[in-house]
Order: sequence, then C-alpha cells, then structure tokens
Amino acid sequence: MQLPEVTDVNRLTEAEMDTAIDNGEFIIFHDGEKVKCGRGVNSLKTTTTEKGEAFKKIKIVEAVDMMEDDIRMTVQDNYIGKYSNSYDNKCLLISAIQDYFMELESEGVLQAGNSTVGIDIAKQKTYLQENGKDVIKMSEQEIKKADTGSHVFLSGSVGILDTIEDIDLDISF
Repeated sequence: MQLPEVTDVNRLTEAEMDTAIDNGEFIIFHDGEKVKCGRGVNSLKTTTTEKGEAFKKIKIVEAVDMMEDDIRMTVQDNYIGKYSNSYDNKCLLISAIQDYFMELESEGVLQAGNSTVGIDIAKQKTYLQENGKDVIKMSEQEIKKADTGSHVFLSGSVGILDTIEDIDLDISF
C-alpha cells in the first residue's frame, strides 16, 4: 500500500526487510518511486494451534476482532434478556449470525460459501448430562431442541480472506 504522505525512509536491503517482517515488525520502504508498507504484519512471533501463522497478519486479526465485536454487540443489544431460550429463538439468532457472515462474504472479508454457524451439539450434550439428562437415547434433533436454561451453545466456522502479497508469475517465451 502506498503512503503518499511519506516522501522517504531509511533504506533497507530486501534481506533486512524480510528479517524485520519475520520478526513481527511493521516496516515501510521506498520502491524507487514511492514509499509503501512492507507487509501488514503485527508483533506476533510465536504461533499456537489456536493462533496459527494467519494471526501474524493485521488484516486477519482485524477481521476476527470486528466479527467478535459485531456479534457481541448484536447479541447484547437484540437478544440477551429479550427472547426466551427456545429452539426457535436459538434458530433466529443463528440466522442473524449466518446473515452477518454472508454479508462479510459478499464484501470479500470471508471466503464465499465457507461460513457456518449452528448449535454446538457436543457442548449442548455435555450441559444436558451435567444437569441430569440421559442423552444416550436422544437424537441429534432432540439434543438441539432440549432446554438449556439460559445457555445457548453455538459453534461456527469462517474462512477469512487474506490480501494479495505474494505473486509468482512464470512467463514462457
């Protein structure tokens, strides 16, 4: 990304820029004509199974934070304390979240057709067992519809789209 308000910077070699980026440093560089951002990385250097390589990218972390904030505010403003915890109302909440994901897909934030959300069967089952329910003979649908007090157990998945940064172009003659 070009930074028109910056006219010059300390010059780094390509190796120095790569090392800085690999160390989680946000750098800017001069390409011979203009100043640009090196890569949109943050300071994360050590990855985990929960936070892999993708979490080193500013764009990915921003998308995760935005989704968490937007969903939390929507739930707080429109659902908590306003609906009974019935299966139908859980489905309304699921639909609202799925619609939000579809909007982000259409905006190019998320991979199209990759977003899901639904009742977390495993957590719902655990809750029911911990509260004295025999879930062994229950169907999945019965588990989904079971009374979970004030708790709503949801799970979902999305694919956050990264930016174009690495281009490999082979030209044959």
